[in-house]
Amino acid sequence: MKRKALYILPDGKTLSAKGLRLFVGNRSVGKLPAPAWKRVLSHSQLASRLFRIEPRCAGKLDDTRYLVGASGAVWLLDTQTGALKEATKFRPGWSAPLCFCHDGHCAYWGDYGANALSEEVNVYRMSPHGEVKTVYSFPLGTVRHIHGIVWDREQRLFYVFTGDLEPTAGIYTATEDWSEVRPLLTGSQQYRAVVGFPTTHGLLYATDSVESANHIYLARGGKAEVLSDFPGSCIYGCETLTHYLFSSTVEPPEGRGLLDLFSYRLGAGIRDRRAHLVAVRKRDLHIEELLSVKKDWLPMKLFQYGALTFPGGQERCRHAVYNIVACKGDGRTKVISL
Repeated sequence: MKRKALYILPDGKTLSAKGLRLFVGNRSVGKLPAPAWKRVLSHSQLASRLFRIEPRCAGKLDDTRYLVGASGAVWLLDTQTGALKEATKFRPGWSAPLCFCHDGHCAYWGDYGANALSEEVNVYRMSPHGEVKTVYSFPLGTVRHIHGIVWDREQRLFYVFTGDLEPTAGIYTATEDWSEVRPLLTGSQQYRAVVGFPTTHGLLYATDSVESANHIYLARGGKAEVLSDFPGSCIYGCETLTHYLFSSTVEPPEGRGLLDLFSYRLGAGIRDRRAHLVAVRKRDLHIEELLSVKKDWLPMKLFQYGALTFPGGQERCRHAVYNIVACKGDGRTKVISL
């Protein structure tokens, strides 16, 4: 098995995972707790994909401590000492967040999962002391789950992306202290997003629609302007020194039946069986596709969607690091110049 890059640390070393084991550079710094059967299967790339054993992402608390969502909990890892402790368990029936957010002081994430019972959906904050608190709850029956949270340093507010098909799904703003959360753009698949970046031009984001055509948008003045078509749903992205990056996902139509697990059909909003990497240049919002990678032959819902994922912490990099997931070259981590 190859290592999955989770975060680029300030000293240039990479926080990565290989199954349940975590590494800083080439140094093993700990192993995530798991039942015996998961520990055994974590040595297999295919089994790790099937049972979603590897961490999805990591987030920053400070320059030495990082959050990792896996094994039923959010874990706090000290990259200097290797100390790994459980910060908080996921709510029953919920899974690891799609991403973490940092406002320069605290870390944030939201509930993510199927939410079949339309429960309330929480936003969590971890303080610099490692204490976890619920700072906001979307009321019962309003949103399905939280895709991502983005901090806008200039405006001193948060953007909250929620999914999926509900009329209230879309983009919300939250005040710095979370005392007020308001809908910004909701009620359309044009506002269904996971990844976004506050820019001097407005909020830049790509849509995450399985059944509708996807685009890159610029939101400003309460409206969203189409900048470009996008070849599929967007779940992953990152910021570098000079560019914003988005990757498209290869996934089947939305559905939760047994046959859906083995479907090879593409959702109507997915253009082809390739994960595409698209760059938006910061200085003028010029958009360019950099590469694409073909989805492998394994069923998408069982063995994960085809995608390119990005470790966090690349904001000062002149290149981009990405992981290949469920595509040709699955499990590899690569670097591309920008």
